[in-house]
Amino acid sequence: AQKTFVLNDSDAYSCYVRITNPSGISGSVFITMYNDNGDAVTFDLDQVSTAGEAMTGGKMKAGASTPLIPIADLYAAAQAGSSFAVSGSSKKLRLNVDAEFGSNKAGDMTGIVVNVLAMARDGNSFFMLP
Repeated sequence: AQKTFVLNDSDAYSCYVRITNPSGISGSVFITMYNDNGDAVTFDLDQVSTAGEAMTGGKMKAGASTPLIPIADLYAAAQAGSSFAVSGSSKKLRLNVDAEFGSNKAGDMTGIVVNVLAMARDGNSFFMLP
């Protein structure tokens, strides 16, 4: 699943990501984060400290969803052991999330599902990002 517009943690809104495994099997989840310059880094979801109980033994459980993961936590995992940084004029990020389970082919509902939402820092409003 690709998300082509993800706010970085220094924006006016807080950004959160929720990842769901709708399939009947567990498997590893891999995240590739891109900056506006096209630089990329790939890491496992189990490297993200706030992935929660959806993860067991480095794999996402069948039918499980993560809690809302702050984009700052994904960014920290991307920076661990790399020189990855937000860059470019818009300072936005992109995500590609892939998994060992399911398929993202049209009509197949077993592939990874990724939702991104932004919340006003005052907590009074939120919206889903495409």
